[in-house]
Amino acid sequence: MTDTPHSPSGGMTDQDAPLKVGNVFNRADAVHTPPTWHDNKSEVEDLPAIEAMIRSLTDLPTYERCLEDDFHCSEVAHGKLKGHQTCIILPDSRLHQCRRAVGTLSNLEQQTRSLHQPPSLSLHAQSFLTHLVWCYSGDYHWPKLRLSKAEATAMSQRFQRSIETFKREVTSSSFKQKIRNTDTLSKRHQKNLRHWFNQAFCQAPDLLWVHLQLGYRDEPYVNIEQTLEDRRAFLYKRHHNPLFRHSLGYVSKLHYRLHKGLSHDMILLYDAQKVREIASLCDALARRWKEVTDHRGMPWFEGQPISNDIPSINGIWSNRTPEDKRRLKALIHYLSRYDTYLRYELPSNTRTLVKSLPPGKKRAKGKKDA
Repeated sequence: MTDTPHSPSGGMTDQDAPLKVGNVFNRADAVHTPPTWHDNKSEVEDLPAIEAMIRSLTDLPTYERCLEDDFHCSEVAHGKLKGHQTCIILPDSRLHQCRRAVGTLSNLEQQTRSLHQPPSLSLHAQSFLTHLVWCYSGDYHWPKLRLSKAEATAMSQRFQRSIETFKREVTSSSFKQKIRNTDTLSKRHQKNLRHWFNQAFCQAPDLLWVHLQLGYRDEPYVNIEQTLEDRRAFLYKRHHNPLFRHSLGYVSKLHYRLHKGLSHDMILLYDAQKVREIASLCDALARRWKEVTDHRGMPWFEGQPISNDIPSINGIWSNRTPEDKRRLKALIHYLSRYDTYLRYELPSNTRTLVKSLPPGKKRAKGKKDA
């Protein structure tokens, strides 16, 4: 090894040992805020993009990796490490992308541990974390990581090995069978929702859509069993309640938001030829939610959705034009897709996505109302 001012014997010093140089720059006392990428938005919003990135790791054009793919190295001009090369992670690199994903998924897992029955990440995300959680934890947990060239080389090589072991696991026949089972279920949900909404438009060409988020004053709310019971109470004997007169049915999806906790996206459909008083109707339905929850509940009138790419729901919908069909497709995707990325272990005979009988279909005698 070439001699350096810090290596009088020509060997590697403690300064050059793995993470020794990096720790000079990434000190705990060098920052005044916790090292994190996360802002106030829900990590749940990022899950679809993260899932797409994770799945793409099995189909890269090349699995060779050089240091310059992930790091930019430059010579230190000042200080006790003057003359040494230090490296920072490129902001558009694969390593940076994976570290952000690890941070988001790890934070989501930590936030949902307070649930009695916490949701689980997708199979791909679980495997991804198993193999790559190291790259944003321990000595590597700093968002703006700065390393010596030797440390950066070691990290790049370890990163490559982790991708390869991840690829071997998710391309195995046993893993692929698990994915086929979950994908089949998700497609079935979307197909059933398309059929359900088409049946509604067959009953009335113009529908008044009423959307409320039914949540709680205590945030984040985490009692799954109680919120499912509250949802049943909200919908109980609706056929005998004037609030649901001229209603063609409902769709409800249980979601988890990091700051609100558990809440229901409740969508009620009315015949628009007979009902137009959406503001008054929302107020009355909100009061009903408060009553059935003993005023623990907090309703939001078309509150902020989990995803920003869905259309505004409240108002009169038809299904005549291409734009109408595009909007309906986006809504179905919104209602069904998070079962793909975040799965709840629910009590028996319960689901995160529920809907009434297909509009126009009569309930058999003797069957209990929802």
